[in-house]
Amino acid sequence: MLKSIHAALAMSVITLTAFGASSALAAPLKVVASFTVIADFAKNVGGDRIDVTTIVGPDGDAHVYE
Repeated sequence: MLKSIHAALAMSVITLTAFGASSALAAPLKVVASFTVIADFAKNVGGDRIDVTTIVGPDGDAHVYE
């Protein structure tokens, strides 16, 4: 009985480790922000796991962008 518990625990650890490693190697999520304030917010939340593109640049005005 104890051997089967140890085996199940070992398999669980191996499985969780494999899934954790595959998600760490995943490509960054692509995020598009309308202007730089939102882009900065997204970068702070997502960190290295996202790739942010901003539509209106730092010197642009979101109210007059066409």
